[in-house]
Amino acid sequence: FLGFLGPLGYELGSALATAILWLYGKFGFVATAVLAGALPFIVAAGMHKPLLPYAVAAMGQFGRETLYLPASLAHNIAEAGACLAITIKSKDKSMKSTALSSGLSALCGITEPALYGITLLNKKVLYAVVIGSVIGGGFLSYMAVAAFALVGPSLASISIFAAPDNPNNLIYAFAGAVLSFALTFVTTLMLWRDKAREGSVQVANQN
Repeated sequence: FLGFLGPLGYELGSALATAILWLYGKFGFVATAVLAGALPFIVAAGMHKPLLPYAVAAMGQFGRETLYLPASLAHNIAEAGACLAITIKSKDKSMKSTALSSGLSALCGITEPALYGITLLNKKVLYAVVIGSVIGGGFLSYMAVAAFALVGPSLASISIFAAPDNPNNLIYAFAGAVLSFALTFVTTLMLWRDKAREGSVQVANQN
């Protein structure tokens, strides 16, 4: 069964990568925005791996990459924004602890704890992450931000966007990361509620 699902997932990921690259060739920054917004689902399904050969090829041919890594930066930082918003807002100690550790991991480019522990379990948080990722990714691509090393994009590795001939590249990378974080953070604060608290409010309203 796993021998069937593994190759199937890779083939689906390859088809998705082909579609994203076609979209990028036709519409530019729109493709980066779409990819950033889709990354919570793509990464959760493990279908982001087929994008890596493209990134390696682009880095080898052009010395820079302008699609996958900027989109990943927007998504990774958006995940951190959502988790840290929950850390502040939640009254549940277990949730606060999970959100804090997941948010710090996302800031370092590791989003799986945030995805599986927070985002995919709370649809309103997922909405916030998608919104922040789409707008942040679109901004990064619109400003032609490029990565110059194949490293997981994060706050800790933001220097991969430093260009010796274009200091604005790193500035725009920071700006895009801040935009993704802020939008997701604020949207999560607005939309998300503690489940226990929601239940108590509903009971109070019924009474």
